[in-house]
Amino acid sequence: MGSSTSYPRIIRNRKAVTTKKTRVDREQQIRCRKPNKAVIVVQAAKDLR
Repeated sequence: MGSSTSYPRIIRNRKAVTTKKTRVDREQQIRCRKPNKAVIVVQAAKDLR
């Protein structure tokens, strides 16, 4: 259940990042702080595609 809820969240975050450039900076900061989470997000996106 937890993973199924995170999938749509990733898509929503990606859309928000494309619409708001300010959010991109925040996403980059979060990625630098939590590289593990970024890897999981990338893997999840690949699984979706």
